[in-house]
Amino acid sequence: MPALRSPSHPYSRRWSMAPDGAIPLTTADMDLPTDPLILDAITERLAHPLAYPPPYTTGGLGDLLADHYRTRYQADVTRTCFWLLAGTLHGAYLILSELLRPGDEALFLAPSYRFIPEAITHAGAAAIPVPLDPAQGLAREDIERRITARTRAIHLCNPHNPTGHMLSHRELTAIAEAANEHDLAIVSDEIHCRLILDPHCQHIPIATLNDDTAQRTFTLDGPTKSHNLAGLGGAIVWTPDASALRELRHRLDHRAAPARAIQQAAITAAYATDSPWLTRTLHQLRYNRGLVEQALRPHQRMVSYRPAPATYLAWLDFHDTFGPQPAHEALAEHGVLLEPGAEFGAPPRCARLSFATTPELLDAALDRITAALTTRQKRSPR
Repeated sequence: MPALRSPSHPYSRRWSMAPDGAIPLTTADMDLPTDPLILDAITERLAHPLAYPPPYTTGGLGDLLADHYRTRYQADVTRTCFWLLAGTLHGAYLILSELLRPGDEALFLAPSYRFIPEAITHAGAAAIPVPLDPAQGLAREDIERRITARTRAIHLCNPHNPTGHMLSHRELTAIAEAANEHDLAIVSDEIHCRLILDPHCQHIPIATLNDDTAQRTFTLDGPTKSHNLAGLGGAIVWTPDASALRELRHRLDHRAAPARAIQQAAITAAYATDSPWLTRTLHQLRYNRGLVEQALRPHQRMVSYRPAPATYLAWLDFHDTFGPQPAHEALAEHGVLLEPGAEFGAPPRCARLSFATTPELLDAALDRITAALTTRQKRSPR
């Protein structure tokens, strides 16, 4: 196979670990340059001593974030409604460890990246999947039938990883009504919320639905997905209930790793504006999504793909195309690495493809996937 390399190689984990000639479309980060505005902000910060940074609530970043969420989502927040941490996953583990106790149950949307149910079980609770079918949507009865006397919380991922589904106002209302009636806390991971590919779609933070929902919701967000900062980190936790956030921070104390000075500089640059870089990146991701759809459309009998309105993720179901062999293993033999369905609690016939790469690399990967499908079809005609 030809030697193909990403612009991020050798600094990318997935590229450095991939066999020679393989194209890894696995982890959710981008093969795209970093936003120049963020690089400038980091460079400027590095020109000064790396002392402990001033409190973001007094240094301007808290006000910047509050203005962002008020303007874009009409969220009823002030600077005291925000908490900056080193990473989103770290935040989820911390919050769930405080909300849950051994013997409790918490719901989550399935399929789901394994770290979400693991964050629930790490707190000693049982992780209860709520199946999410983007074609059908989520109804209140889907949630209600899984609530028991031990249910304490529901974890959302919106936009959803791995399907890219955006929860509609109707779906969010159904979740909120169930949570309000049964007094459930809501932890909402919305880290992909600025990666909206369909211009007519608008992300809705569940915490903005009504006052009752706002008071029970902790939202996780940050620029690591939208601005490709996975190697830097930095996360935002926010809730309209500033007193609940203050109490949470007090209970967690030094278990929580705060966002460092460089992370705060990057967050400030990312949330100051929708930069030209972000606009171009969204255009590129829309184009790439179209490449995936165009390549797979002639093979609908062998692989199901529903183009999603958000994220840069394609959730693929290869049905029985590869028999008992997991889809990601079959495609690895053709030089394309995908994230296994098992990572999301899904059957081995499923796999996740990240199309946040260059069109040239994506075209090459799609050629290999379609060649694998064609070869399989010739072996097992239907």
